[in-house]
Amino acid sequence: MPKLFWFQFCPADWRRDTGCLTPATRGVWMDILCAVWPSGERTMPLDSWARELRVSASECQSALDEIVRFQIADVIPCNANVTLCNADVTIASRRMKRDVTKRELTRLRVIKHRETQKLQECNTVELKSELELKKEEEETLSRCNAVTLRANAQNLLAFLNEKTGRKFRAKETTGKDSINLTLILTRLKSGATPQDCRAIIARKVRDWGADPKMRAYLRPSTLFGKEKFEQYLGEVGSTKEIPHA
Repeated sequence: MPKLFWFQFCPADWRRDTGCLTPATRGVWMDILCAVWPSGERTMPLDSWARELRVSASECQSALDEIVRFQIADVIPCNANVTLCNADVTIASRRMKRDVTKRELTRLRVIKHRETQKLQECNTVELKSELELKKEEEETLSRCNAVTLRANAQNLLAFLNEKTGRKFRAKETTGKDSINLTLILTRLKSGATPQDCRAIIARKVRDWGADPKMRAYLRPSTLFGKEKFEQYLGEVGSTKEIPHA
């Protein structure tokens, strides 16, 4: 954690909480707060404390005794906890230590929040990648289906030309799909199978091929128009018996 360059100081709280101390001890206590900041606690021998606080050893001991005598956490939250142990003295500012704990908890929460954000970002990227991959697969499948449908439509138009002796074109002179091919493609896209279309062609060639008047209707616009196609499809029934000539 970066080093802090300040600590909170509330004048009103200071005057209330240190009102029981003598002016000299209040000055020592302010130096102690500066000495234990930012951790809120510090341990060193009594003579070292005296040098740190710029007072004599006897003045230091007197100030610490007074701090101990008036140490009531609920009344003086800025007081010190003084322990004499083997010539070492530990002074802890309870409020400052609480602030240290709060800062550490805040730091941990921030770390956890950032880790959660990173995890969410990773999950979002992974989900986005999965969606993009799925979209690419769907587009690829769609292109493959489109190629297959076009090939089937061209084969059906060639089958009709073969059976009728006609030359219906799949492409216009401009290079675009002809209306003949578009009609067949539309029926295939609507769910008709190549077998259905072949069955209709074979059936109508058989029914109309010998009739000069009806033979003229052996054309894509008649056989693959939306309304007539469903009628013809109902006439042929099952496609299993239809030869694939």
